[in-house]
Amino acid sequence: MNYTDVSILCYGDRESSHDIASSLVRKLRSPTSNRCYFKFKCCKPKSSNAFNLVDGTKIEKLVDCWSYAFVSEKPLEIKNILYFEIEVLAGMYDGIYIGVTEDPIQSSFSGTTYKPTCAIYNNSNGNIGGNKNVKCTKGASAITGDVLGVVFDREKNEIRFYKNGSFVGRGSMKPSKFRVVYAFTSVFYSNQTIQLCEKYAYQDLKNDCTE
Repeated sequence: MNYTDVSILCYGDRESSHDIASSLVRKLRSPTSNRCYFKFKCCKPKSSNAFNLVDGTKIEKLVDCWSYAFVSEKPLEIKNILYFEIEVLAGMYDGIYIGVTEDPIQSSFSGTTYKPTCAIYNNSNGNIGGNKNVKCTKGASAITGDVLGVVFDREKNEIRFYKNGSFVGRGSMKPSKFRVVYAFTSVFYSNQTIQLCEKYAYQDLKNDCTE
């Protein structure tokens, strides 16, 4: 890959210009080879007005339940590193799973029990935690405006989770155990909304964690 110097000139107040310049720099220097592009689908037919799935990228929950899980329409690409993010557009300190799975059916999903899946959960005790498949450091729960990221790293054979670009947890499941991998999410509470996004470049993720 070839690189070149780029000069960016922004007009306006200093703070706004700095934010714009920083965003452009991230975009210009961010290789897209690690980022996954996909759309979500619901794992089972929609039998009630429980959610809206908009363009396969935004999930708006309308009732409280774990009855619906969502996976990428197709398996994610076979690459050494897979990375994607969701933004919490509306939510509280609880009720969102995000991660990866090898089961696109999720017939047994109930919020706590599901087939081979490694996901992080923004639970209500103030930590981003999960079930037995997630080993997690302590951190503030994800709420409206926060971005949760997932890295499926075959090079280091680990699954990592991020909040607003900073490390928050490492899954106990290993990529080497996955025969195929789908992106996975589920939302419990009504009035919660999440959306696929591109906010933090992969190489800018902060891994200065202590465990």
